[in-house]
Amino acid sequence: MKLSWSHKLFLKINRKTGAHPKLDRVMQFCAHWLIFAIAGVMLIWLIRLSATGRGDLAWLIFKTGLIAWVLSMALSYAIGYLWPHRRPVREFPSIRELLSPMNTWKAFPSDHTITVTIPIVLAVQFFAPVWFVAVLVIAGLMVGIGRIYVGVHYPRDIIGGAVIGALFTILVFSQYAL
Repeated sequence: MKLSWSHKLFLKINRKTGAHPKLDRVMQFCAHWLIFAIAGVMLIWLIRLSATGRGDLAWLIFKTGLIAWVLSMALSYAIGYLWPHRRPVREFPSIRELLSPMNTWKAFPSDHTITVTIPIVLAVQFFAPVWFVAVLVIAGLMVGIGRIYVGVHYPRDIIGGAVIGALFTILVFSQYAL
């Protein structure tokens, strides 16, 4: 089988899995739990906006993100059904997998990456402080890298999820928030 750039990069990253137990635990956290921390940070941002008298803006950000997420996930599952890409463990049974995904039939695009991309784009669109955007970007990158490291996604899945999440957030923002 001829390997794509995504397969080669995945295998190079996944080869490190198991060699460093502390790094394994950090990557497991990033791949699974960091998405909840990002949601919590976004919720705190929206609450702070509301507390400063900008509740309408907080509600607009929330609605924009929710609509973008629903549309992105609908497209994600449509792509999964119409153009299936299996998870790495189905194509390379000997890889190291630190997390067991809910399914193995759909890898592209990464739903986790869609979900963490939307808050990043929202923070940029609604002029959040630069430090806040930087924290979200770093956390989002760690989720993507973690998903590859633990063996549940290829790099192409992460890129696809980021593109879909960003495009739908920009589209909803341009149609709904302006």
